[in-house]
Amino acid sequence: MTQKIKSLIIDAVLFALAGVFAHAEPKPVAPTPPLGWNSFDSYGVYLHEKAAMENLEAMGKQLWPYGYEYFVIDNGWFGEYKLKPGTLYPLEKHASDVRINEHGHVVPSLAYFPGGLKPIIDRCHELGLKFGILRSDPDMLTCNQNGVMGKRISFENGLDVWKTPEKGGKNLGWVGVFNRTDRLKTFTLTPTSIGLDVGATVYNIWKGRKKYKVYSASPVEIDINLDGVLFLRYE
Repeated sequence: MTQKIKSLIIDAVLFALAGVFAHAEPKPVAPTPPLGWNSFDSYGVYLHEKAAMENLEAMGKQLWPYGYEYFVIDNGWFGEYKLKPGTLYPLEKHASDVRINEHGHVVPSLAYFPGGLKPIIDRCHELGLKFGILRSDPDMLTCNQNGVMGKRISFENGLDVWKTPEKGGKNLGWVGVFNRTDRLKTFTLTPTSIGLDVGATVYNIWKGRKKYKVYSASPVEIDINLDGVLFLRYE
C-alpha cells in the first residue's frame, strides 16, 4: 500500500469521526456544584435547634436567591451532652450518651433538639429548601441496638476503650476506642486490649472496613487522631 493511499484512508476515517462527534448530543453539565449549608463546618457536633433555625432563616433570605438549596444537619444531632449551667455550651468533647428509641434507631438529642427535627424540616420546606441529615453508620445502628456504649474495658494513657457484645452472638460485637487527649495516640490492637480471650477477625469500620487478623502474638498498631475515635467490629 502506497503512502498516498494510507493518507487517503486516514483522512476518510477522520472525516467520518468528525461527522459522528458533530451530531453527538452534548452531555448535560451542572451549571454549579451542589450548593448548601452544613452544620459541621461551623458547629462541629454541637449544633442546637436555636442556632439551626437562625441559620436556616438566614440561608432562606440571603443564600437561596443565589442557588443555595441544601440545608444539612451533620453529626451530633443524636448526642446527649452535659451543658454548662444556663448555656448551650457543652462541658464535654464527646457525647456522654446517644439517644435511641426502642428499635435501636438514633433520635434527636434532648440536650440540643428538645423540640425534635420536624419544626426545622417543615420550615426548611416552607422556604423552598431541601433538608439533609447525617445518617448513622449501619454498624453504629446495630451497635446501638446492643447497648450503645457497652462497658468500659480500660482507660490508660488517655485511650478510653469500650466494648459492646452482640446479643446472642459468641465473640461478636463492637469496640470503641476514644482518644481523650489533645495529641495523636497509638492503640495496640490485641485480643486482650479489646476484652477478648481468643484471637479474632477485626474490622476498622470507619476505614472502609479494613480487616485485621488479631492474635496475641501479632499485635496491630493503629493511630488515632487527637480527640478522635476508632470504631471496630470483631468476629
